[in-house]
Amino acid sequence: MPRDVDIDHLLIGSGGLFTLNTKNHRGARIWVGDRAATVNGGRPHWYVEKSRKEANRASVALSGACGFPVAVAGVLVFVEADTLAVEPSLKDVYATHHDLIADAFDTLTGVWQPADIEAIYASARRRRTWHDA
Repeated sequence: MPRDVDIDHLLIGSGGLFTLNTKNHRGARIWVGDRAATVNGGRPHWYVEKSRKEANRASVALSGACGFPVAVAGVLVFVEADTLAVEPSLKDVYATHHDLIADAFDTLTGVWQPADIEAIYASARRRRTWHDA
């Protein structure tokens, strides 16, 4: 399991599970592609690939702890960015501005039942879930 990634936040709800990777780029122009992102047109940052790895790490750890498959999607949250452009071909990682985070998950429902959410939440809070993750 990759240890070169850390999970900033984990969002657990009826609409699914998400790892949130926050990036502070005040006033910047952000472009997000299928594998990387650029800030103000500069060199690529491998945020998208790391987000995928974080989601996979969480999925493996929580699936093992819960005893049932737990799908997790990665989300890049850009804080204080001036503009955010996301390639339409990017499907498995979400990218949003911090002001729009609530809107991004507003319509997601029906993936998990309350009992599943409780089991996942309890597993996520146990240190041993993450020990070998």
